[in-house]
Amino acid sequence: MSKNWFGELKNKTGTKVFTVLTFFTGFPSILKACAVCFSGTEETLGAFYLTTLILIILPIAMIVGVVLWLYKKKLSSLNHSGY
Repeated sequence: MSKNWFGELKNKTGTKVFTVLTFFTGFPSILKACAVCFSGTEETLGAFYLTTLILIILPIAMIVGVVLWLYKKKLSSLNHSGY
């Protein structure tokens, strides 16, 4: 191995990532969807709305879950301490 193996790996990986991103952003018809203008098919539009809804609800549910867990933990510690 050469002494500059990390730099060579970074250059190869960077080139691959750049190529893939350029390919997909340069030719959106390959992806069959567009987040700005939506897709021509109803299935893709429905999937877009469903994933948007999931991504909106997921962080809210996670925050509510943590708050409830902390609340129950506090109640449990108060019950065990005798207050």
